[in-house]
Amino acid sequence: MSKFLGAVMLAAAATLIGIFKAREIKASAWTLKEIVSFLELMRNEICTRRTPLKQILICANLPEYRCIGGCVCCVEEKLDCLGGKSFAKIWCESVDEKLKLIGENERQTLKNLGSSLGKYDAELQAASIDRCIGELTGEYEVLNAGLKSNEKMYIGLGTGIGLILAI
Repeated sequence: MSKFLGAVMLAAAATLIGIFKAREIKASAWTLKEIVSFLELMRNEICTRRTPLKQILICANLPEYRCIGGCVCCVEEKLDCLGGKSFAKIWCESVDEKLKLIGENERQTLKNLGSSLGKYDAELQAASIDRCIGELTGEYEVLNAGLKSNEKMYIGLGTGIGLILAI
């Protein structure tokens, strides 16, 4: 009986690992979608209303920005040491620190955006944001296209490995 219980627990543990990996992929896609939404808001505020960057960063406290809100709030908090560090460095540190769910390519795209925010005129900032939105949207579409099949694959793989180990 104890061998059977151990085998069931082993299979269940492997299945849970697969489920957690599938949820991680889903959270990554959701985070990318949220980032793109915030960047669109940022572009619109910079282009049409000429809103200062600090006020735009406050918008990340809205409830619909749960994932990117932590990163942007980190940038906002670190703005006090703006004289000692450049905005680009503060932005990059915050992206690395708070956006662990997205891939390295997506983080690098966001870091590149940080080097042009607040430096140039509104049109150049909007162009940089548009370029970033385009790249992140492409990554999101690729990730979202395979989301369902990857979720099933990871759950099935976890279950299969668990059953193989149990046998």
